[in-house]
Amino acid sequence: MRTAVARGLEEAMETMQKAGLSSDVAIQFLTDTNRIDAITNAAAHGNIIIIDAGQVKDVATTAALLNSIKK
Repeated sequence: MRTAVARGLEEAMETMQKAGLSSDVAIQFLTDTNRIDAITNAAAHGNIIIIDAGQVKDVATTAALLNSIKK
């Protein structure tokens, strides 16, 4: 299964690069798509709180977000 996923990602990267996207933009697109798919799948089960930190890169911002929910 992982081999099939890797091949699919490789093909997606090649397609996006042929369309003119840089490797960085293509990887960001795939990352965002996977993140949104995960959120969608989690939300489909209901009775769950989803915190999407998105592009947050620092731990302090994420911690502040989590602390704000506790209050």
